[in-house]
Amino acid sequence: LAVCHRKNVVHRDIKPENVMLVGDRRRPVVKLIDFGMAKLLDKELEVTIEGQLFGTPQYIAPERITGGAPTPATDIYALGIMTYEMLSGMRPFDGDDPQEILMQHLEEYAPPLGDVGRELGIEYPQQIKDMVRRMMRKRPEQRPTAEALLEQARQFRRTLSQHRE
Repeated sequence: LAVCHRKNVVHRDIKPENVMLVGDRRRPVVKLIDFGMAKLLDKELEVTIEGQLFGTPQYIAPERITGGAPTPATDIYALGIMTYEMLSGMRPFDGDDPQEILMQHLEEYAPPLGDVGRELGIEYPQQIKDMVRRMMRKRPEQRPTAEALLEQARQFRRTLSQHRE
C-alpha cells in the first residue's frame, strides 16, 4: 500500500478479499490485488462516473460516503477496518443493510479493540490498539500515512524480537 501511495495510486477497495499471502508459510509476502477501482491521483482522465460511490460498504471511509475525493487516507481507513477485523474476528461496522452500514461509518465509533479483546480473553499491546484507532479516525487528515504505519510495524517487530531474547 505504501508503494501504491508513493506512486499516487489510491486502491479504493481495500478488503480481505483483495489481500493475498504468497510464498513460504514462515515468511509470507503480502500482495495487494484487484486494482479495478484504483484511481491515479495525478491524472486528469477519470474513468469512473463522478460522484459514484465505489467499494465495499463495510470498508468505505466516511469522507467517501459524503462525496469527498479518494485519497491515500481513504485506503488507510479501510486498512484499519480490516486490521480490526483480523485482530477481533468481527467487523466494527456491519449489518444486513448497506445503507445502515454506511451510516455507522458516519455516526458511530468502533467498539474499542481493548474491550473486544477482553471479551475474547486477549490482551492486545497498547501500540496495536493505538495504531488501529488512528487508522479508523473519522477525519482523513488525522490518519497516519502508509509509510508511517510501515515504520511503526517495523519498530513493533524489533520490540517483539528484543523481548524474545
